[in-house]
Amino acid sequence: MEVNVAIQSARDVDLVSSQLSMQGAANLNLTGTLASPVILGRVNLTGGDIFFLGKRYEVRNGTIEFSNPAHTEPVVNL
Repeated sequence: MEVNVAIQSARDVDLVSSQLSMQGAANLNLTGTLASPVILGRVNLTGGDIFFLGKRYEVRNGTIEFSNPAHTEPVVNL
């Protein structure tokens, strides 16, 4: 079964968990098949915090880009 779903966030989205707190926006497409879905698109980060190995890191801005149509491969730039 083929999949083609567009995912677009509101202008300002807040993602919060015990390991991260991020603000930003996303424009993504889920394509491929149910057995092998692929994410394409971009996430723009406008700020937040990441807790990694017991340390806090502040994110001022960044992007996560998914541009490989063969498989989901995020390219992170923070």
